[in-house]
Amino acid sequence: MRHAATSCLILTMLVLPLSAQDQDGGGFSLNSETRLTSGEDLPADPNGETGAIVLTQSLDAGYTTATRTQSLTFGLAGTFGCSDASGCYGLSGQSTDLAYTRDGSRSRVGLSANYQSSAVYFGDILPEDGGIIDPDALTADTGTLSRGNYSADLVLGIDRPLGLTLATGGQILRYEDVEIDTLSDKETYTLDADLRLAVSPALAAHLVAGGSFYRADDAEETERESTNFGFGLTAHLDATTTLGGDVRATRIEITESGTSRTTDGVTTHLNATRETATADYSADLIWVSDDPFQRSTLRFGRVAERPRGVLSFALGVSETATDPALIGQIEWQEDLSRSQLRITASRSVRVSDDETDRVLTRASLRHSQELDRPLTLTLSTELAQVEDLSAGGDTTYRANVGIDLAYDFTRDWVAAVGAGVDRSDRDGSDADTAANVYIALRRGF
Repeated sequence: MRHAATSCLILTMLVLPLSAQDQDGGGFSLNSETRLTSGEDLPADPNGETGAIVLTQSLDAGYTTATRTQSLTFGLAGTFGCSDASGCYGLSGQSTDLAYTRDGSRSRVGLSANYQSSAVYFGDILPEDGGIIDPDALTADTGTLSRGNYSADLVLGIDRPLGLTLATGGQILRYEDVEIDTLSDKETYTLDADLRLAVSPALAAHLVAGGSFYRADDAEETERESTNFGFGLTAHLDATTTLGGDVRATRIEITESGTSRTTDGVTTHLNATRETATADYSADLIWVSDDPFQRSTLRFGRVAERPRGVLSFALGVSETATDPALIGQIEWQEDLSRSQLRITASRSVRVSDDETDRVLTRASLRHSQELDRPLTLTLSTELAQVEDLSAGGDTTYRANVGIDLAYDFTRDWVAAVGAGVDRSDRDGSDADTAANVYIALRRGF
């Protein structure tokens, strides 16, 4: 996989000057960054070595094309480097992205795939989709994490009395050379179907079914297979207000250490949305009843487009195994003539892989300010906390702060200096802190 990604990246760079002139409605892009970083115990190579000085070269190539009925996006990125600890090494951090959509007269198809490989050491603080909620994911470690995701959906019968929606997806996580023994390989696959029948112009009935399969290469060799099926309704009260809901019977079969157990239950979801000229409003109620879980979640939300940004928030409450927990999120984004500001915060309750409740709290701030025409200052910070609500459960914290000062020599060339501090802490364990400073040269094509 690594050699294939390297070859594709080089091939993309070679064909770039020839192909970019022949495309209509799209084009190639290529971004480059050369960075010299100095710090303490920096990740120095893919095998987990650490050093004090690291020189990296990153390349990011992409291609986008779009027509009236279809669009295609493809991207490749990779990092090469040298360090005082292990000398020069080949491709380390790498990613590949592919997305395709096509609209027919009464149908739509979408495909997407992503592959990423990066050092586990102080990696990203939880992905945006919240896919990883293991506290170990916030802890510094050696080794490499490879993550693959894919999704596909097919919609038939758009604006017809009878319609069908099919969706499938999957995620595969692979760890190499890690020291934390609870970081285990995992894979998850899902499949969902929705058969829609228009009873009237304002009312539609749905037959829904789905399933998922989860497997972890942990000490218990955990496998979890779940299936669900049910019935739902969607009602358009007027041009701006919609009510909907569904009731599903669920079955979950869990196998650990060769022993299986099965739980049956019911999940009910009710929702309402209203669109106005200034904002969109929503309300959701989810009730889950399956042994040993009995929980409900109520949430209200508002999304408002602003002249130069967006402001959205949601607030609710969710039951846990102990006490009800406050949940919600907020996003504020402003794009001004000489500055950009983005603030996000969220709090949610998730059921982890080992079937325990965890409260995930996140907050981030990023502010870019143009000090002078060629000079831009960027400040960023991100916080994360995972609270394990099981008996004797720990709370894990993670935070980072960064500053970047960039000078635009030309439209394509940028020089930058910056610094960052990253800290990971867990109840009952010593905190890990990493600080670094860097200089970088960037160019976009």
